[in-house]
Amino acid sequence: MGLSLVIVALCPASSAALINAMEFLMVGADGSRPMTLLETLNWLAQQAVVPTHTIGRSFEAACRECEISEDKCMLDLLAKPQQLREELENLLSPGVFTFSSALEQVLLGNLTWNRLPGEFLFVWLLGRNRWAIRQSFQANLGEIQRAGFICVSPRGKHMLFIFSAGETDEAAEKQGGQVFKELQKQGVLKDHPEIQASVVVTASQENRGQYYRAGNPTDPDLLRMHALSDFLIKQA
Repeated sequence: MGLSLVIVALCPASSAALINAMEFLMVGADGSRPMTLLETLNWLAQQAVVPTHTIGRSFEAACRECEISEDKCMLDLLAKPQQLREELENLLSPGVFTFSSALEQVLLGNLTWNRLPGEFLFVWLLGRNRWAIRQSFQANLGEIQRAGFICVSPRGKHMLFIFSAGETDEAAEKQGGQVFKELQKQGVLKDHPEIQASVVVTASQENRGQYYRAGNPTDPDLLRMHALSDFLIKQA
């Protein structure tokens, strides 16, 4: 989850202009490094007082239009660091702890690889690389549930991403293929002709290679989780 999504959660009336502007902070500008969360909050606090930048103006305008209680508004929480920290932890912690604790259990042998819930890290990386998630779909594989996401790059390229996991690369690829077929049965690809490519992102104990283009044009391409960020940048 990127900071722009955090702000939307705290201030639902945030405009599209604000979300786009927040990407300036998330990915850096003019070759500069991205700001840390603390640096971003400090910068926003200054802009909220004297909004001289388009981000500050958008942020200030969005918060003025917000109709939720003041104690939940990002603008007001900037002056309440302890409460702001608690709100951000409540938003981010479940996903972070679920993934990290599940990965620990997998490595300890208490949870099988095919059940690794990697969707949180997956979605985080998409947002961090400025890809928007337009729609998500659930696929049931017996006792295991996975999801597919229609994502749009900063330049408007639509792709279907699926996360899958397994003890080996082959097992992870097999699970991803099953999810893809389930989404096909649901009519996802048929109902969304804007999808230009489908990619299964895998995680396993092997993680060999990075990207493999499907031999059959009707099958999804394969991408290792460790190569996802680089892939998103190149495909943007």
